[in-house]
Amino acid sequence: MGLASGLSSKRSSIASIASLHSAKRKDSTSTTSSNSQESKLSAVVAHFSDPDLGIAASEAEAALDKGYLRGWAGGYGGGTGRRLPIAEEERFWLSRQCIERFLDATKGDLAQTIQRLTDALIWRRSFGIEGLFEDPEVEEEAARGRHFYNGYDTAGHLLHYMVPSGMDSKGGEQQIRHAIWLAEVAVALFKPGLGAVTMLVDFGGASSSKKYTITVDCTTVMQAHYPNRLHNVYFRNMSPIMSTFIPLTYPFMDPKTAAKFHIDEDPLQEGTVDADTLIKEWGGKSTFVHKHPEYYNDLNATHKRVMGERFTRWRTLGGVVGEDEFNFFDGEVRSS
Repeated sequence: MGLASGLSSKRSSIASIASLHSAKRKDSTSTTSSNSQESKLSAVVAHFSDPDLGIAASEAEAALDKGYLRGWAGGYGGGTGRRLPIAEEERFWLSRQCIERFLDATKGDLAQTIQRLTDALIWRRSFGIEGLFEDPEVEEEAARGRHFYNGYDTAGHLLHYMVPSGMDSKGGEQQIRHAIWLAEVAVALFKPGLGAVTMLVDFGGASSSKKYTITVDCTTVMQAHYPNRLHNVYFRNMSPIMSTFIPLTYPFMDPKTAAKFHIDEDPLQEGTVDADTLIKEWGGKSTFVHKHPEYYNDLNATHKRVMGERFTRWRTLGGVVGEDEFNFFDGEVRSS
C-alpha cells in the first residue's frame, strides 16, 4: 500500500487547482474570511516581503540582539546579533495558509503573529530542518515503527498512528527530532486545504513518566512552530495514570486544540475513519504493515519529489510571500 492510500488517482491540472483559489472553501485550518483578517494577512505579507527585512541568523544570534523583545514584533533590530534576509525557501514556507494558521493561533493579533512567524523562522534556521532528512538518529527512531502515516479520514485529513509504548530510544532529543521530521514530511502528503492530521494514539503499555515528559516537550514545539496542524486526536488504552496525565497537558495547548481530544472514543463508530482505511489494530480492515527501511525511504523520497514540484510551481507563479497553496498543490500525492 502506497503512502498516499485513499487519495483519488485522478490528477488535477495546475489550472484547475488555481481555479479553486477563487471558489468558496471550507478549510479547517483557516479562519481568515473577514475583511479584518484579510487586512491583517496583507499586513503580514507586506512585512515579510520587505526586501530590507533581516531576521536573526539563529536563536543564538537573536539572543545577542539587545532589541529582541519577545511579545513585540518590532523587537528585532538595534542589537548586535547577525541578521539575514528572508531566503527563497522561507518565502515558500510563508504561504497564505501558513500565515492564516499563525493568525488563528494568536486569535488575529497582528503583532503576535509577526512575532511568532519570526520566531519560527529563526527556530527553523537554528534547528536545521533540512538536516533531518539525512539524520541517522531520526532514521533509528523511525525504524521502531511507532509513528506512521497511512490513509486519510473521511474528511480528507492525513491519518497519523502513534504507539507511545515503543518510545524507547537514546533520549527525548532523538524523539523530538523525529517528531519534527514527521511534521515536515506530512506536508507533502496533505491534500489542498487540509493541512492537519487526525491522530490515533494507542497508549497500551505506556507507563514511563519519561514518555509523558517527552510528549509535553513535543507538544510545546508543535504548539509554537506548527500551530493548527492537528484536526483530531483519538486516545485509547489509557491507564489511570494517563487518564490523569492527559488533562495536565491542556495548559500547554490552546482551548481549540484541547477540544480536539477524544478519549476512549471509537473513530470508526463516529464515522471519522472508514473501515477499509482504518488498520486492524483499531478495528478496521486495513492490513498495513510498517516495514523499515522501505517505508522510511519511500516517505523521504515522496517528500523530496512532491515538495520539489510544488516549489517549482510556486516559483513560476512569482515566488512571493503569501501565495495560496491551492495554486501550487497539484491535487494528488503519489508514493514513489
